[in-house]
Amino acid sequence: MMNEDRVFMDVDAASKTEALARIAELARKCGAVTDEKGYYQALVRREEEFCTSMENGIAIPHGVVTDVEDSAILYIRFRNEIEWDEEEHEMVKVAIALVVPEKNKGNAHLDVLAGLARRLMHEEFVEKILNCGNPQEIAELLGAES
Repeated sequence: MMNEDRVFMDVDAASKTEALARIAELARKCGAVTDEKGYYQALVRREEEFCTSMENGIAIPHGVVTDVEDSAILYIRFRNEIEWDEEEHEMVKVAIALVVPEKNKGNAHLDVLAGLARRLMHEEFVEKILNCGNPQEIAELLGAES
């Protein structure tokens, strides 16, 4: 679900829309999805339902797709903070993106989301996620809950 090939640092994006497009592109490039456009549309639909940013500089965008068999987690650290939630003016530096296969859209992906949310309540974990420069360590941190 998570490995260091799915850790991306210094990603350029000027807006949330551009960030979601980059996430979909990176998901395709690392083999997490084959249908970049479909995953992008799933991410956008989810954001329209409910913004995935948290108050700590992290967002957890996720989308259900039909073109993959396995769930995936991607870590994307943006070069500059992005305004993710315009209403709340929440800024995001890191996105932890989830790829959810259609067959796992029920409890399996909710378990992963719940696990991430629990860990993101701990200041030490958030600090590591925001500032760690070692892709292997980031993959290990995120893979621990997957």
